[in-house]
Amino acid sequence: MARTPHGPDSAVEARIVGPRSTVEVYREGDYRCLRFADGGGLVQGRMHLRDPLDFGSAYLGPMCAAALAAAAPAHALCLGLGVGAMPRLLRALWPALAVDVVEIDPAVITAAARHFGCVAAPGLRIVEADAAAFVCRPPPGPPYDVILLDCYDGRRLPPALTEALFVRRLLDLLAPAGVLVANVVRSRAGAADLEGHLAARLCGARVIPVPRRSNRVWFGGRSRMPDARAMAGRAVAFAERLPLDLIAHVERARAVHAQRP
Repeated sequence: MARTPHGPDSAVEARIVGPRSTVEVYREGDYRCLRFADGGGLVQGRMHLRDPLDFGSAYLGPMCAAALAAAAPAHALCLGLGVGAMPRLLRALWPALAVDVVEIDPAVITAAARHFGCVAAPGLRIVEADAAAFVCRPPPGPPYDVILLDCYDGRRLPPALTEALFVRRLLDLLAPAGVLVANVVRSRAGAADLEGHLAARLCGARVIPVPRRSNRVWFGGRSRMPDARAMAGRAVAFAERLPLDLIAHVERARAVHAQRP
């Protein structure tokens, strides 16, 4: 997520009023964008009008690079929908991947479907639910090989998602060799608490900083450390699948040494 100017190219195309919030869909140059009406200009997602894999957000490359810690994932969970960038990017990397998406805000789900082409389909399930409640009572099924956390409202990380119990429950949903990936916007309230829990709980915790942004992408395993050499090999092999510099992002990943008990 990033801030955007409210200039002449940001004319609102649609306003969707939901029970939780009002979201706006607007144009910014060659991109269609999504934001909360009261979110202070924070962009929840954008998508290029002619390239459906160009989402124009700097943190998505590190998120995809971190997901390469999973060797051959079959099931993924995305907590937070936005414009549907991560489900689409993950399935571009692994076309047979089954993805569950959890989004609390029905207005966001409606906007993603109407204006960004992100709708439920075979292999893609979209669940309207609170992320904290979902991880307490997930639907029956196999464990997840990849879990991606990217949940923000207009101004903060929801408090329930900054608790140690939430991180423990996320790890309980992972397969033994699975990877948890979290986008932490350090300028948002609650980010420091979440980073502390990730440092303490993730096996082999690593961070990919996002250049010129306050985001840091954390990743690590439930019981295994990420294999940096294998990730680098996958980045090379998958380089042509996405318009993202996966190789450079993998190379910037660094281990977290100062862990909190």
